[in-house]
Amino acid sequence: MNLLRLITARTSGIAYWTPANIATALWFDASDSATLTYDPSTQEISQWRDKSGNGHNFAQGNSARQPVYSISIQNGLNAVFFRNLAQSPSFLENTSFQYTGTALHMFSVHKSLRPSGSPGWVTNYGRLFSFSDTVNQDYLTTAGILISYKYPGTELWLYRQGSPIATTAPVPNEWTLVDAQRNGTTGTIALNGNPPITGTTASDSQNILRSRFGNDFAAIDSGLDGYIAEQIVLTTIPTSDIIAKLQGYLAHKWGIQASLPNSHPYKLGPPTQ
Repeated sequence: MNLLRLITARTSGIAYWTPANIATALWFDASDSATLTYDPSTQEISQWRDKSGNGHNFAQGNSARQPVYSISIQNGLNAVFFRNLAQSPSFLENTSFQYTGTALHMFSVHKSLRPSGSPGWVTNYGRLFSFSDTVNQDYLTTAGILISYKYPGTELWLYRQGSPIATTAPVPNEWTLVDAQRNGTTGTIALNGNPPITGTTASDSQNILRSRFGNDFAAIDSGLDGYIAEQIVLTTIPTSDIIAKLQGYLAHKWGIQASLPNSHPYKLGPPTQ
């Protein structure tokens, strides 16, 4: 949301819709500096706090692996930079978020800096979300699920149990909104509010016991080299109206509304209450 729109909203009494209007399982917003603990001299982040109200904070105690808080990086807002070109992987981790259902919807605003083909194996499969149990890699089991970049190429995929569920078109190195859903045996993934790509997956329940942003659990070849601005997870299947509201909220807040399709209900303005 730009400054003029914010001033207009305050003077006209418009109340804009945000994820606070619904129940979220996870909500991380890099523009809210009060949710981040970081070293002011290095900008290295040791904790990113959950705004959902559930207290599922993500943390990194090893300074060599901490992402960096980047100030005024997109639309005048701050973002988290995951630096994964070296073999000291960068990621944030959580073990308190535990989920065993079959409904999951994830939203991410981010920017990858990895060129097509990747500059090296460290960033081959850059993770936005990585969920699994305490034993298995996220991509090898029905317990886990992930959104990552594909290798080779620049597509994003929703991936589970050794194969992609659904894959997007190639993603340019620019700020992007992606959302993906697992609903029983069906999975979808969508870019910038466009119609989703659909696929299928096994019916087994998730068994999420550990989660990471920016990398997987081996942290060998799955580092995101780029920025994450906002991440939201629902453990229910939202209505099409809620999906559109979340897409509109994220796109306008982070200044990427031009990427929404002309037919999107919030192409011209963010959702209101």
